Amino acid sequence: MSSESGDDGTVGSSGAVSDDARERVLTAAEALLAERGSGAFSLREAARRANVSHAAPGYFFGDARGLLTAVAVRSNARLTSAMDQARRRHRDDPYEALLAVGRAYVRFALDSTAEFRNLFGDAIAVDDPVIEQCRLEGALPLMAALSELHPDADPTSEEFGTRMNLAWTTVHGTAVLAIDHRLIGTSPTAISRIVDQVVDALGPALVAPLRRRMD
Repeated sequence: MSSESGDDGTVGSSGAVSDDARERVLTAAEALLAERGSGAFSLREAARRANVSHAAPGYFFGDARGLLTAVAVRSNARLTSAMDQARRRHRDDPYEALLAVGRAYVRFALDSTAEFRNLFGDAIAVDDPVIEQCRLEGALPLMAALSELHPDADPTSEEFGTRMNLAWTTVHGTAVLAIDHRLIGTSPTAISRIVDQVVDALGPALVAPLRRRMD
């Protein structure tokens, strides 16, 4: 008779693995990260909170870096979804859609600061192909918004790439400065207003005409 997988994340003779246990470890890790940050992250504590054996996180993720990398993948999915939803809410106004993507990016950093820091920090496996794929996927809402604003532009052109980098560095830099409370002349209660002003100021540079795609 085949044995079933236990809550500790071990494999029974049937070869089944407890997806529920893996999910509980990930959820516990996210909560622990939010409370302590990656510097004080502990596999044993994640296991305790998930009510699994201390060996389970290692079984599923290898080590703390592997678990934090898995958390980063989920964080990136949420960030990408938030940006894409913001873009779709303004599908009839490409300019506003582009600005909404930028605001959503900074808002995620403010609302989920520990996840944002982990996603772009060195506690994860930054050279993991999965993380590289996350980076590419994370750029898609911005690329889509910029393409909708400039439907005749060549998205593979250097000029388009420069415009993408202008937008990306502005919103990412603003996000980092905001969560570090280093935006000039602001208090925590004024951050949202300043973020809106920065994104609005970025708009005219992004809306300037791009060279048309050559057919």
